[in-house]
Amino acid sequence: MKTISVVIPTYNRPSALARCLASLLQAPVEEIIVVDDSHPKVRDMNRHLIESANGNHRPLIRHITHNMRTSAPTARNRGIDVAKGDIILLIDDDMVVACGSVFGALCKIFEAYPTVGIVCGRIVEAGEKIVDPPFYLNLFLADHFSRLTGFVFQNVGSDVRFAEFATPIMAVRREALNGVRYDERFKGTHYREETDIQHQCKRRGWKILFFPMLTVMHYGSAQGGGRGQGLKERVYWKARNHTLYVKKHFQHLGRCWYYFAGLLILLFYRPMCLGAILKGFRDGQASL
Repeated sequence: MKTISVVIPTYNRPSALARCLASLLQAPVEEIIVVDDSHPKVRDMNRHLIESANGNHRPLIRHITHNMRTSAPTARNRGIDVAKGDIILLIDDDMVVACGSVFGALCKIFEAYPTVGIVCGRIVEAGEKIVDPPFYLNLFLADHFSRLTGFVFQNVGSDVRFAEFATPIMAVRREALNGVRYDERFKGTHYREETDIQHQCKRRGWKILFFPMLTVMHYGSAQGGGRGQGLKERVYWKARNHTLYVKKHFQHLGRCWYYFAGLLILLFYRPMCLGAILKGFRDGQASL
């Protein structure tokens, strides 16, 4: 049976991290790796929480700390680099795994489908309404709109299927990560870094499977984490990171179309933020 490592970046959200870890403490995984960028007082709180949890001896929680704030992509890369499992599950600290029995099913999928490099799960918004909610469409339309616009529309259906791109809740086969890491130039809300890593894996011939049994509850904490606090700030980072992603992966006419489609989507979504959107597109051009 394949083994699973869980990687969780955290920044100044001790109560969210405690809730996340509680959902994993009896899970049949090899290890949980918490990569902690928090302020010193919060790091101490997290350390005490992890030491207490490790007293139960299943599974082992590894606490990796940074003396300064980095970013979610940097923290995830650090976790990937030290993970021991055959499969690496990447989740956020404000998420809760709904059912621990899913891990056995994940292992069976990777054993049964050797060309599947990434299994993505379903996100259920369970907490307070955040200032900038994600885009959602049903299964049939999600892939079409992703291909047409370059934006990822998260899947909300209940069918297992191969996907063009899928959610940021990812279980990744270790072999699929050979030569692949998160691009640490994706900053701010960290929007787009998951699409980028999925794109990298697809270019190497790996397939993406959407598997709704892998369900996480997203509590959308308004404090801590990498989320910008204001609407204009978050929309700015969406535009900036979308531009970086398009410039990195597409050429010529395709690139122009995805810029235009991104502008239309963001204007339809938040027309009052035109200035922030245009600034994001300008800065994204200069980021690569």
